[in-house]
Amino acid sequence: MKFVPNTIQGIRTLHKSAQAEWRFSALQKKEVCFEAQNRICFKTVLEGQEAYFFHRKHYRLKPGQALIVHEDQSYQAQISGNLLTKGMCIDLSPELLAQPGSDPLEQTQGYLLEPGSGQHHISLLPSNFWGKLGFSNNSQRPTEEHTMRLLSLLWDLEKECVVQLKKLPIQNPAYKKEVFRRLCLAKEALHDLEGPTPDLKDLSAIAAISPWHLHRLFRQTFGCSPSDYHEKLKIQEACRLLQKGRRPAHVGLELGFADPSHFGKRFRKHMGTSPKAWQLEQA
Repeated sequence: MKFVPNTIQGIRTLHKSAQAEWRFSALQKKEVCFEAQNRICFKTVLEGQEAYFFHRKHYRLKPGQALIVHEDQSYQAQISGNLLTKGMCIDLSPELLAQPGSDPLEQTQGYLLEPGSGQHHISLLPSNFWGKLGFSNNSQRPTEEHTMRLLSLLWDLEKECVVQLKKLPIQNPAYKKEVFRRLCLAKEALHDLEGPTPDLKDLSAIAAISPWHLHRLFRQTFGCSPSDYHEKLKIQEACRLLQKGRRPAHVGLELGFADPSHFGKRFRKHMGTSPKAWQLEQA
């Protein structure tokens, strides 16, 4: 999706209202400080990669991922390298989330979009994300209708978090949310596909939960083991790279698979066909 073709370096506001502000960025070698004052920020990368720093927490954001930042959070964004990185940031008014009838969760316990939660959370975007928001071409500008569709998708993410939260076998609501927050930290660490694969001991240190309990609670909450979740992310990244025309053997090597045969077997398990066949189907 290229909202502003041939954009020079900088940040451009595409749409602004009392409810939301949409900003497109095209930057390289840049470091910016932000504070989400009375806004919930939804950030995604269209091309390239951005890094975000929250105190001691570090996120790498790539295409296909979104970072959701609750209000009153201070953080830094960094873009390294000479390649132009393009991204979209949408600031949403918390009042928009609190409007009567806007909460499909009704009386259920909230998490991601709960007022005053102070959360920052990285999530995979649904397939055809921009199409689901109603963007039909590359030059189309966002409107209030796109804002409301984004809000609906955010509530879908919230419902997913609430469903996962309810799976934790913990009675105390405050402690349950704290354990879920720690599990999310471990889950988010698995999104870093460039560094070495975190093992259970690494994830245990990140989440401050013993390895045995982490493995059990992770599977119970998210429906798979940490290693299975990490492999799922690798296969999704492999699909993205294959769609760009990369050779399957190079993709498998880049994502840390032992050899082309190993990559082919794991890819077939998730996608039902070989990397090359899948790539040809997408052409």
